[in-house]
Amino acid sequence: MSKKNTKIVLILVAVFFLAACGIEDVPFLYPIESNIQTSAASSAVIRTPSENDPTFTHFAVFYRIYSSHEAISDMSRPNFSLIHAQLNTDHNAVYPLTDITTFIPRNMHDFFVRQRNFHVLEVEGERHINAVLGNQNNILGTTIRFDFPSWRNPYMTIRGTEYTLIRAQEPTIEADNRFFRNIPQLHDHNPLDARINADVARIPPASLQAGAPINAYVAMYIVAVGMDGHSPVFSPPALIHVFRLPD
Repeated sequence: MSKKNTKIVLILVAVFFLAACGIEDVPFLYPIESNIQTSAASSAVIRTPSENDPTFTHFAVFYRIYSSHEAISDMSRPNFSLIHAQLNTDHNAVYPLTDITTFIPRNMHDFFVRQRNFHVLEVEGERHINAVLGNQNNILGTTIRFDFPSWRNPYMTIRGTEYTLIRAQEPTIEADNRFFRNIPQLHDHNPLDARINADVARIPPASLQAGAPINAYVAMYIVAVGMDGHSPVFSPPALIHVFRLPD
């Protein structure tokens, strides 16, 4: 069976599951699923579905940064615990929700932000990321590419247009610290203001190695978002990749 046919079968199974539970009136947004190709620790390419539920409005990306003494280039799942124990814990919490055959609708924003301490990705410039990754930008049926090169600020490319990625406004104070770069200030802890670097899972004090370099990685998940009346609806999440932040 081809990947396309497999996807259709799984979606039909998921829809049947929802109907069997007596909640057939809940919109089902198509997930990104397996349409993601990654390369080492520096890039990921996403093919968005060519169509989705009429309630679809945009894609949202949730991220969390992890400090680590480890220098890892193989971003496969067995290495998550080597990077940071919290990365492995977060992934294990999200992973069951990625299975569309058992997915139970829930508020993904609350799950990621309130329960898992993730934040919503933003882009530099006047355009809001919801517009960049939404119907206003004809995002369905397109390719989204994420790049984390070692020589410049990480960015996202859609139909040849580049968007520089920046961290959410809340976790940082200084604007020039919002790029996804492994700067020393990224790992600082300010006991007087918990908002500073609140998007970073730091190295536990007991594991700090004096004088050892500190690397930084970011896990990113993508979900489809829609509006059913005044209520938001979400697709199952998909892991985009774990990227290594450039210095």
